[in-house]
Amino acid sequence: MGAAGLRVGTVEAVGVNGFGFTAAKRLHLGDRVRIQPQSGDVGPAITITRMFVNNVNAKRVLPGERVFICCDKDVPTQGVVFKIGESFPDYSGRLAALPPRRAGLDLDVSVTAEEFRVAVKNAVLPEFVRQVNLRPAKTSPLSPERIAEEFSASGSGKFGLGHCNCRIDGAYFMPAAELKALRREFWAEAAKKL
Repeated sequence: MGAAGLRVGTVEAVGVNGFGFTAAKRLHLGDRVRIQPQSGDVGPAITITRMFVNNVNAKRVLPGERVFICCDKDVPTQGVVFKIGESFPDYSGRLAALPPRRAGLDLDVSVTAEEFRVAVKNAVLPEFVRQVNLRPAKTSPLSPERIAEEFSASGSGKFGLGHCNCRIDGAYFMPAAELKALRREFWAEAAKKL
């Protein structure tokens, strides 16, 4: 916006109860505008409480639409209209209703044919190590993306997955149920120990 505001149009018509112009930028009810006279003097500033777009009562105006803003101030003909403030809806109720943010645990996962190991990088937890017996994959080998996707379902209200770095030393097949069981066991242990 800058010191003078954002230019949104030039007054084309002045009436007893307001002024009209073609909007160059979007405006909403509650926005503040200032009308700068051609003389350079300070013009009136108003909060938009009522406006009409193409002669219909409206809450917003889009660029290129003709708007009439109701006000009780003297508005200079050919004055330049500047947007000097925006309306912001009150989202405090919605924000308060959001679930609390879960702390993200950064994981370093390494997989071999015999071992599945998870180290937490940003919390003090012992390494999670489980013996596995993985066979070479004929199709759909275990991938870092699949591990990260599975471990993102923490089931915890306090903790979730942060960054997940995965290393797999071969192309192995791991049944979905086995990966899910490892994920559940890891998050259950993490929740107990943190």
